[in-house]
Amino acid sequence: MRHRIRLLYVVAAAFVIAASGLMIINRLDQDIAVMRDINAEIRLQQVAVSAQQSDYLQELARKEDPVYIRTMARGYGYLMPGEILFKVVNPEVFDDVGEGTP
Repeated sequence: MRHRIRLLYVVAAAFVIAASGLMIINRLDQDIAVMRDINAEIRLQQVAVSAQQSDYLQELARKEDPVYIRTMARGYGYLMPGEILFKVVNPEVFDDVGEGTP
């Protein structure tokens, strides 16, 4: 009888240990799945940041181009050395020039 009680305790202990192990394994599998999802999200963000960085580098290269700088400067009214700025105050005067008036 004593052997049966001991055997029952051993079986119960083995069941508790096995159940605990399965619960731990299940929890670890869930944690691994969460970590994989986080890793995939971070990789997508990394791709987006790399694309944005590439865009910024292209924009920087374009803005370092002398033609671009010159065009932008002219847009703000800057002139090259030796150039003279003429401002036409009455542009409507030039409308009559090509119509046969002497």
